[in-house]
Amino acid sequence: GYEDRSVAGTSQSVTGLTAGTTYYFRVRAVGAGACVSGNSATQSVTTTGGLPAWYEDWADGYSMDPYGPDGGMDDDYDGDGTPNIDEYTAGTNPTDEDSEFTVLNPLFMSATQYSLTVSAITDRIYSVYYKTSLTNGLPWSLFKAWTNLPAGQRDLILTNSAVFQLYRFGVQLQ
Repeated sequence: GYEDRSVAGTSQSVTGLTAGTTYYFRVRAVGAGACVSGNSATQSVTTTGGLPAWYEDWADGYSMDPYGPDGGMDDDYDGDGTPNIDEYTAGTNPTDEDSEFTVLNPLFMSATQYSLTVSAITDRIYSVYYKTSLTNGLPWSLFKAWTNLPAGQRDLILTNSAVFQLYRFGVQLQ
């Protein structure tokens, strides 16, 4: 049904709406002497609930409802253990449980130089972290980060004089 609301100007804020719900609005003018216009054409608006437009667009591109079951940023649409927002960040397919972020072609170029290939996405930070032991309780330390990489296959070169280190690779939004 419709709810009448008096407006004393040319705009009106409407609060208390439910996220992901379509609402319909129409207006009419009331002038001096009880002069009333006819109703305008009905306009519809769907509330977004605060998700960023880029996330809604990305989810729509995979036919996911960002407000439906398993479509939210922290949900896991394909059940692979990776939240949808991490799938977005890594550039993987949130509807395919076999789609995963992979470092391709690790290559030892010399005793102190390594090459890693990634499928880069713009507006990301690609980082390599290192440790000398998994059992010493120390946190991972940043070894090197790359920003503003063009999209596509990119070779990342690591140069290190240490004899032994463990590495971890990460990607995050810029």
